[in-house]
Amino acid sequence: MHGGVGRGNGIGGSTSTGGSGGASGGSGGSAGGTGGSAGSATGGSAGSATGGAAGSGTGGAAGAACNTLVNIGTEVAETPGTGTAPTPAGGPTPPDGKYVLTKLEVYPGSAATSTKHKITTELTGTTAQNVVESTGLPIRRDTWTVTLSGTSFDVTVTCPSNGLTFSSGYSSTTTEFKQIVTAGATTQVLTFTKQ
Repeated sequence: MHGGVGRGNGIGGSTSTGGSGGASGGSGGSAGGTGGSAGSATGGSAGSATGGAAGSGTGGAAGAACNTLVNIGTEVAETPGTGTAPTPAGGPTPPDGKYVLTKLEVYPGSAATSTKHKITTELTGTTAQNVVESTGLPIRRDTWTVTLSGTSFDVTVTCPSNGLTFSSGYSSTTTEFKQIVTAGATTQVLTFTKQ
């Protein structure tokens, strides 16, 4: 379950820079005295130092501390919706368990993109743990407190602790939950199926 799949994810950590090069080589020996044979001296060997290897670090998944839920879903492509978006109908409270995204319709159809999404939600009472993967973005994890009221699905994000709240419509059965998210002129209908 999610507040639509358009929100961006966190940015990975930056990389560190390499070390400085070594010192310059020593000076050559001076010429021999007058009338004598040419003095000889071997120039000091060029100093060498290998710059430190570039530091590396992989950006952590956004909200990595929120949960360790395994994403058991499969990638779902955005499907252009036909006609008008469905009206939320409400329904029974979804039973506890794991749910995966199985369909994502976008209205109007022209707003659908080529992005694919994989979402798993674990519902326990009024707590929803989510793990979200979308093409080209870091994994995002979050935790919600959810409330169903009429046909409204109301969310308070509790992790990351930013206090975000939002509402969407929903329709449900005992095995399926449809979250209907409208932002401006675009509506996404996310269908989750109980596992």
